[in-house]
Amino acid sequence: MASKVSSAVLCQVNGVGFWFHCSVHWLIESVSSFTDARHVRNRRLYDALDQWAFCSLNNSPGARAFYDQRRAAGDVHHQALRALANRLVGILHGCLKHQTPYNEHTAWAHRTTIDQAAA
Repeated sequence: MASKVSSAVLCQVNGVGFWFHCSVHWLIESVSSFTDARHVRNRRLYDALDQWAFCSLNNSPGARAFYDQRRAAGDVHHQALRALANRLVGILHGCLKHQTPYNEHTAWAHRTTIDQAAA
């Protein structure tokens, strides 16, 4: 039952495609012990996250604003994309943890208040 609910939540996130969905489920089901993340990298998951972040630039105004902010701070394209992917994973984790569907406004609302306070 939890897998079906998680799948439904996962599919509602902007830019999450079939291959990313499969990669995440494969990773969740195949992890039996923890290893140091600095030494081992799942190339398929990295590629899926990279593609997800890149695709979200055109589909999510919040993701675009986050990316542009990182670029303005001096990050090169891949650094900003990696930071965006990390942020999207955090948003996905929150959706799965609380069993709530993705909402663009909720996911990026705190960033707009930070931007307004800085201006």
